Amino acid sequence: MDEFNITAVGESIKEIRKALPSVVKGIDDIFYLALGQWFDVLSEKQKIKHKKSLEDFKKNIYEEVVKIPKENLKEPDISILGPTLDASKFYIENSELRNMFAKAAASSVDNRLDNYSRSAFVEIIKQLSPTDIKLIYEIKNKIPIIDIRITIQNDPKFRAEYFKDNVVPDLICEKIKCSYKEVSSSIDNLIRLGIVTRKNGEITQWLLMKDREWFRNNKAISDAYNKINDEKLRLKHQIDLRDHPYETIEYKDGKKVVNKHFNIYSFDLDKELSENSKKDVSCDYNKFIEFTSLGKDFITVCVD
Repeated sequence: MDEFNITAVGESIKEIRKALPSVVKGIDDIFYLALGQWFDVLSEKQKIKHKKSLEDFKKNIYEEVVKIPKENLKEPDISILGPTLDASKFYIENSELRNMFAKAAASSVDNRLDNYSRSAFVEIIKQLSPTDIKLIYEIKNKIPIIDIRITIQNDPKFRAEYFKDNVVPDLICEKIKCSYKEVSSSIDNLIRLGIVTRKNGEITQWLLMKDREWFRNNKAISDAYNKINDEKLRLKHQIDLRDHPYETIEYKDGKKVVNKHFNIYSFDLDKELSENSKKDVSCDYNKFIEFTSLGKDFITVCVD
C-alpha cells in the first residue's frame, strides 16, 4: 500500500515529519495496520473502487493534523487512533462520515483534546444517519420542539390516541431538506447515543417571533388533525352499526341457530363531531433540545 502517501497535503507535513517524525510515522504505521492490510487483500476491482476514498481519507487526516500547533502535537494515542481507523474502513465512502473519522483520528495527536477525545466517539459516528449529521449542525444553536398529544375518549369502551414527540419547526425541516418524521426519529437516535437531551424552557431567539409563528402551520399539527378526522370517520362507522345488527350462525344439537348482535356504543356522535376542535390537540411548546456534555465534547473533537 505504498501508493497511499502524504504528498498531497503539501509542505506542512514535511515540516512535521522533520520536527516530530514519530507523529507522522505513528499515524502511517497504524493506518497501514488498520487499512493497508485490508486493502491489500481486496480484489483488483474492489481496490479500484476504494483507492480514491482511502487516499482522500488519509489526506483528510493530515489536513487536520497540520492545523494543530506544533507545540501541541504528541505521539498518537493508539487507544483513540487504532479503533478510529479500524472502524473507518466501512464508512469512508461517505464524505461527511469520513471527515468525522479524520478529525477523530487527528485528535489522537493533539494534546489539547486529551480531556475531550474518547474511543466511544467511533461508535457514535458509526451510528449517524445523513439526517443526524445535518441536524447536529442545527442543534449548535438549540432547537425548540413540541410534543403533540391527541386523545379522544367518549366512552369507557372507546379511546383513540395519537402521539408525536420531538416535532421541530418547519423551517428547520426545510433548511436540512428532511421531513418532520425523519427529524423526530433523528432526535430519538441522538438522544439514544447520549449526545442530545431534551430540556424544558423557551429559547430567546425563537421567542422573538410572535405567537409561535414557527409552529403555526406546522405539517405535524396538520397531520394530527387529519388523524382526528380519520378516527371520527372510523368511530362514525362503528356507531352506524349500532342500528344495523349483524348476524352470526352456529349449530347447537344439530340445529341451526341465528344470533343477532348490536353495537354497544351509545354516546352522541353528532354532538362529538360538532364539538371536537382544537381541544383535541395538545401541544407542549416549552421544550427544546441541546447537546449534553458528551455531545459538546463530540462536537469539539469530530465536528468543529
